[in-house]
Amino acid sequence: LMALSIPTAFAEPNLKAMIITGQNNHKWEISTPILKKILENTGLFVVDVVQSPPQGGNFSSFKPEFSKYDVVVLDYNGDPWPKGIQKAFVEYVENGGGVVVYHAANNAFPEWEEFNEIIGLGGWGGRNEKWGPYIRWRDGKVVRDETPGPGGAHGTQHAFQVVIRDKNHPITRGLPEVWMHAKDELYSHLRGPAKNLTLLATAYSDPAQKGSGEHEPILFTINYGKGRVFHTVLGHAQEGKPEALQCAGFIVTLQRGAEWAATGNVTQPVPEDFPGPYEVRLWEEYKHIPLTQYLDSLRNYHALDSMAVITQINEYLRVMTSGNRSLDHIESIFNDFLKSDATVDAKRYICSKLAEIGTAKSVPTLSELMNIPELCDNARFALEKIPASEAERALIDALSKANDNRVKIGIITSLGLRGANSAVSVIASYLTAEDDALSVSAGSALAEIGTEESLNALWGVKDKVKDSLKTKFARLSLACAQKVLKNGKSERAIEVIKAISQDDKLPVAIKVASIRTLLEHSERDGIRGLVSALSSKDPELVRMAVGMCPLAKSESSLTEIYYVLEDASPSVQVQAIEVFASAGRKDALKYIVNALESDNLEVRLSALKAIGLLGGKDEVRLLLSRAIGEGDEADAAKESLAMLRGPEVGETMVEELKKAQISPEVKRLLIPLVSMRRVPGSEEVVLKFASDADVECRISALKGLVERPKVEMFESVLSLVRTAENDEEKGLIEELLVKILEQKKDESNAYILQISNMLDSDISLGGKSILLKVLARVGLPSCWDKIKSMITPQQSPEMLDAIFVALQSWPNEEPVQFLIKCAQSNKDLPNKERLLETVLVLIDKWTSDDEAFQKRVSEILQLSPTVKTKKNALEKLAGRKVESSLPLLLEHLKSGEDEVKEALIRTLSNWPSKSVVDALAELSQTTQNNSIKRQALAGMIRVADSLPEVPLEERNKIFDKA
Repeated sequence: LMALSIPTAFAEPNLKAMIITGQNNHKWEISTPILKKILENTGLFVVDVVQSPPQGGNFSSFKPEFSKYDVVVLDYNGDPWPKGIQKAFVEYVENGGGVVVYHAANNAFPEWEEFNEIIGLGGWGGRNEKWGPYIRWRDGKVVRDETPGPGGAHGTQHAFQVVIRDKNHPITRGLPEVWMHAKDELYSHLRGPAKNLTLLATAYSDPAQKGSGEHEPILFTINYGKGRVFHTVLGHAQEGKPEALQCAGFIVTLQRGAEWAATGNVTQPVPEDFPGPYEVRLWEEYKHIPLTQYLDSLRNYHALDSMAVITQINEYLRVMTSGNRSLDHIESIFNDFLKSDATVDAKRYICSKLAEIGTAKSVPTLSELMNIPELCDNARFALEKIPASEAERALIDALSKANDNRVKIGIITSLGLRGANSAVSVIASYLTAEDDALSVSAGSALAEIGTEESLNALWGVKDKVKDSLKTKFARLSLACAQKVLKNGKSERAIEVIKAISQDDKLPVAIKVASIRTLLEHSERDGIRGLVSALSSKDPELVRMAVGMCPLAKSESSLTEIYYVLEDASPSVQVQAIEVFASAGRKDALKYIVNALESDNLEVRLSALKAIGLLGGKDEVRLLLSRAIGEGDEADAAKESLAMLRGPEVGETMVEELKKAQISPEVKRLLIPLVSMRRVPGSEEVVLKFASDADVECRISALKGLVERPKVEMFESVLSLVRTAENDEEKGLIEELLVKILEQKKDESNAYILQISNMLDSDISLGGKSILLKVLARVGLPSCWDKIKSMITPQQSPEMLDAIFVALQSWPNEEPVQFLIKCAQSNKDLPNKERLLETVLVLIDKWTSDDEAFQKRVSEILQLSPTVKTKKNALEKLAGRKVESSLPLLLEHLKSGEDEVKEALIRTLSNWPSKSVVDALAELSQTTQNNSIKRQALAGMIRVADSLPEVPLEERNKIFDKA
């Protein structure tokens, strides 16, 4: 029987409840009306609401008469009650009054000792270990945890499982052991006296939700004197959709807890749609609504009506089907509904639900509906889904009675989808029907059933069906045979598929599908079919057959395919090679290598590329022999050498490099490949080629070593400085030395000393330039000491030039002060312009302080630089847009060389300043250079237009003047 929330229909409520509310840190304006409705929906309670004064208000008129009520529901957390009310409340409970503590009410009155004993556990309000222990559920029992700490916390709101710990208490008796509660605050760390406390249910406070990691008390009772207290921490109220209050689990436990608190007993049955372990159940009307009530609303439903009632029934069934609940009574109710005078659309919906939950019980009702044209399809769909054999029998009976071909097609389709092997003979009788649609539907159903019986029936009519249907039936026979083979071996299925593969009247796609199936289930037969297809004169069949070649599993099968492909056209051979390569078939490699002897270039190119994908160490020498020289084949072999993968490929290449007799071309091929593969121990071999007679080999070796520098190779690399010939080689040696020194920067003085000694030797200027750049980039004090010692008036101009160029790579501005002083004290120093250029490069790169930068530029300008250096310095200064530098810039705008003026006009044209406008205006009037005049006027207009503080009238005067 269906459980109802109201124990006795239409019975008068005989219990009185009072909800105390009016102040709360939660939204009592939302929660209190809902609590009232929940209690009234039981049919047990008459509910009054007593509202306190607002916070800080006058409590003189607040006098709740506790003794008139069977139970008091606390939805209050606010100002302390007057002493008289506190005393009355305690006496009420001591004398047998019932109490329900709801959610945040356990935050209230932390200093009221008796209240803390009545509620058992509380939170917040300064509560800590002095108030009592935490209550924990550990190892299957209640534990009083005396650990010091604050009382009261909660993580993020989320749905969580509630676990019943006392199954025999009247409140929880009959509830599922675990049920899912809707999104809510999960209180944790509650603490208090916990005297006479019975723990009914807990919930795990997940750390992932910022919880405690404990099983926290959720529902519990307290006995205080003669009074009974039910405490629920559930039910956070929020605006919008208050899911926590709509949760069926919250509602039912609150109703049962209130009845127990009032009477000591619970008479309310557990509703059948109470939530299970994984599904939340919301009651939007805050009460259980029986399925029959939903169906009453559905009775007059039409397709374009509101879907609200259908949504409600779907939600009801979602909960009912979430566990191992009996659905027998629901099926009975649905069957009765289908026999009623409900609308066709309502019955169609119920048929769809019986398709989900129906059993043999529903078959007679649905069979009757098959006779009603408007409901025939819906009843058939339901019977199709019901697994009972009675449903299959009912569909077969309906087929024998049906007169309309459309109805027959529908029933046959349903039998096919059911896999109804018992219906094969009946369905087979329609294979040769005059109506093509009926004939094809029978064939499709037999293919879907996919048994040897259905295959025999299908294949047996291949010569009897109309010519227009023969291809369709061949396709259906193939599909049926494939399904048979999925369920196990079948000689009959293989026989049928072989026949299909040999029928030249069938489309290529069907023949190919049949050969593919044979290759999967009977390789010998499949290879025969594949070889036949490869030998066909139909190019489309050949093309598709080539695509299946990698399906061959055995070596003998591959050999058979290879012999056929040897005589095939070049385009077919190319396709076959590419297909084997794409499939990663390394066992086809020897056949692909043989293709290198083909007379056709495209075949050879395809084979070379495939070897790169499939080959390994054994193919290194083969590809090397093909990579020598120029042309498409050599290029393809080179690409494949780079693509080779697998163990020992790199080692084989290294061994080739070690050979005494090796041509420059092979060296050029292998050195980058060995370097790229980072073969262990190959550095020594590659380093040998860094001094090779062939410049390309040297550069290739250096490129590889730069990616794998090692300290041990320092002296060998340093010796290369003497023989370096071109700029690329010199740059690579420089880079390699820098990387080596950076690996041991803390221990590099010995290496720096070797570089210094070489600088003092008779090596070429190019070699010294390399070493100077290395020292500059490393940038250690010892490096600077060496370079600084070389900057003297006696030094050759070429060497000074090399020094100053090298210093432009210095990693900070340390050399700047020395270089400026050097220029100031040696006015006749050769290459002074290169020195100043270096200073400018270093300060632009490393001087972040604008004032310091301006000072350095001024120092450069005082050293009578060339126009080029002056222009570069002023441009860089202007680019920083430092206001204090403007006078210096404007001075040079006025008196500088024309090249300097042009550079400053360009830079200052982006500087919004009235001073710039005036200076450009003056320049336009005083210069004799018409080009500068035009540039100054254009810059003046641009700057003036960007000055919002200049009045429009004044700007217009500037424009007119221009």
